[in-house]
Amino acid sequence: MRRIHLLVILFVQASGFPLCGNATLPLMRKSLNVLLIGDSISMTPPYTPGGYGGALEKLLSAKGVHAQHAGGEFTGGQAGDTRLGMVCTNTTGAGYLNVSGVFDLIHFNYGLHDLANYGPSAPPLALPQYGENLAAIYKRLQTKARLVMWTSTTPVANVPQPYNRTYDAAVEYNAQALASLTEANDGKAPLMNDLWHAFIEHCGERYKSCDLQLPSNVHLTPAGIAFAAESAASDILRALGL
Repeated sequence: MRRIHLLVILFVQASGFPLCGNATLPLMRKSLNVLLIGDSISMTPPYTPGGYGGALEKLLSAKGVHAQHAGGEFTGGQAGDTRLGMVCTNTTGAGYLNVSGVFDLIHFNYGLHDLANYGPSAPPLALPQYGENLAAIYKRLQTKARLVMWTSTTPVANVPQPYNRTYDAAVEYNAQALASLTEANDGKAPLMNDLWHAFIEHCGERYKSCDLQLPSNVHLTPAGIAFAAESAASDILRALGL
């Protein structure tokens, strides 16, 4: 485990915040139930400068779907990197899956934390380990959901970024994710909300700026929040047959 990740866990525990964020709520008996697990791109302001989780919950609620955004470091729904995901999807512990019953769909994403470079003591997670963690998380989610949907990591604008995130790294991590999840799914492509390609179709290949993202930042503008939420809602509702 990277030193920075261990320090975050120790700080969260010492501060009294739950390691895996707010507890998952009980399932609704008369509604379809969806669990959203994602990095800060999926969180709702004010927890981040721009995330689509709250907008997505509203779109699904309008169709009678009960959606909740679980997890994360502190509260607000940030799932962090796949190492924290491995802790918080452990079905024998208190995490995202600690709920009675089975979700109709779990929509999940990891990547931007795994590919970030936080310094010499906390380099990006190696691609093979990222893929191995994702596959393990995916199989755990399958035990608690009728459908599991992977969300590709949103692009990183091709300009200098905090924590040395790069456009090319996002391409590589998405490729590893698809390969590892296909293998974990018995050779079949996983159910997918392809936010990467949705953004690229709008912003262009190797874009340096886009109206969907904040300048030199991976987080979203108001237009980006609406765009990502609509993309995710469309794929989720289609998968649920709505």
